Amino acid sequence: MAGRNRSRAILAVIMVASMTLAGCFGGSESEGESTAPWDSGYHYIDLPSAYEDPRNFTVADPFSNTTWGNASWTVYGNEHGGNCCEHYLAATKEGWILNFGGEYPTWSEDRGRTWQEWQPTILSQFGCLLPKPTVPGQEGLGEGSIVQATNGDLIAMGWFPYPSTSGADQFYAFFYDAEDQDWSWCYNRPPEAFYDRSWQVEVTGPINSIYGNGPWASLVISNFWHQ
Repeated sequence: MAGRNRSRAILAVIMVASMTLAGCFGGSESEGESTAPWDSGYHYIDLPSAYEDPRNFTVADPFSNTTWGNASWTVYGNEHGGNCCEHYLAATKEGWILNFGGEYPTWSEDRGRTWQEWQPTILSQFGCLLPKPTVPGQEGLGEGSIVQATNGDLIAMGWFPYPSTSGADQFYAFFYDAEDQDWSWCYNRPPEAFYDRSWQVEVTGPINSIYGNGPWASLVISNFWHQ
């Protein structure tokens, strides 16, 4: 009986010791995994110095409060398509970066090195339901949205809420024809009111309606209304 109790006591000690030491022996494996380079397989397509405003950022783990290294990112302001506070970014299947954070559609065809902006012409596109002239570049502060359709066209909407030489509370539809490689615009008919930035998606066609026919339609949504 005494021998049996002694065996049980020894077995219990071995079990407790193995559970206690398991964390010590296994710790080296987890540490080895966590010390793998954070940037393994990471490389720059272009050197940071090739961009207008590259900046260094610290890469760290906030949970363990450890620093892993540094990385370079380029920073873009409102002169690259944003407004005072926001950007609205999208991308095309061709690799363009699109931005409609501010007043007009803006895009980059070379991964953000250079940017182009399109402003409306004095007269809107022929055939618009509600023709309207504008003063290019003087529509006032605004914001918009942009997306690419499946056929390559670009659909964009811009809202200009403040009084300007072109009017007030204006909503413009911008369109890029991928086949013609040209922009055009129309004044969006009232009384559809928009408050704050619009969001939109493509409705894949073909579309046949009293307002026109085409390979797609655009569903535009704001805070309160949609059309």
